[in-house]
Amino acid sequence: MIVNLDKLKINNVGIVKSIKLEEEIKRRISDLGVVKGTIIKPVFNSACGGIRAYEIRNILLAIRDEDARYIYIELC
Repeated sequence: MIVNLDKLKINNVGIVKSIKLEEEIKRRISDLGVVKGTIIKPVFNSACGGIRAYEIRNILLAIRDEDARYIYIELC
C-alpha cells in the first residue's frame, strides 16, 4: 500500500517509492539520503508540531509535514 510519508505512524517502517516535490526541495531531500528505495521510520514529532524526525540510514532527519505529504512510501 502506497501512502504519504506524513501518514506513517511513529516507529512504523516504510520504503520511499517517489518524491513529488519542487525540484529545489527534492534535490535537498535527495542529497540528505531520501531517495527511491530508502527505508524510513518516523521516530518522534516536534513539540510545536509541523515537523517530524525520521530515521534514515542511521541518522535522524527532520522533515516538515508540508514536505512529507509529497513523499510517497510503501508500508513494510
